[in-house]
Amino acid sequence: MSIGSLQTAANFFSGMIDDVCIYGSALTGAQVAALAMLMPLNTAPTLAAMADHTIIAGQSLNVTTSASVTDAPPQTLTFSLVTAPTNSALSSASGFFTWRPAIA
Repeated sequence: MSIGSLQTAANFFSGMIDDVCIYGSALTGAQVAALAMLMPLNTAPTLAAMADHTIIAGQSLNVTTSASVTDAPPQTLTFSLVTAPTNSALSSASGFFTWRPAIA
């Protein structure tokens, strides 16, 4: 689908469009700016600070992480680890983290 120009290498949009509005005439710059202000911002969530924990190998560490987001409307947060330690688990819904370090 082409909207407004030819699809050439110089001006081809290779992204996704998730919302389309059709107007009876061209919008002014002020109208476009006003519409842009209505779009919700997607801000990064803030992970709450956690206290340091010391455990002995073979014992379990159990903590619940907490995060917040200021987006409106609020978004559902999910928790994940880029690289999880061996013998650990993280609930993607609640942020509950458990880890039992191996005894060497």
